[in-house]
Amino acid sequence: GLEYLPSQTNFVYFKSGKPANDIHELMKAKNILVRGQYMDYNEWTRVSMGYIEDVERFCKALPEVIGA
Repeated sequence: GLEYLPSQTNFVYFKSGKPANDIHELMKAKNILVRGQYMDYNEWTRVSMGYIEDVERFCKALPEVIGA
């Protein structure tokens, strides 16, 4: 249910509704690396896709991090 930009690359850029640098730090604490704030896109976070196990870890952690 999050807003995202269509992509034909190996990453997804999505709007979390929270400061991107906060998402970066909270995910980092779970050993998941995502990009922090880029330019003035404060609530947008970029995550690169990896192995399916990595994607599953990210998908499990994201609702915890954003409070969904």
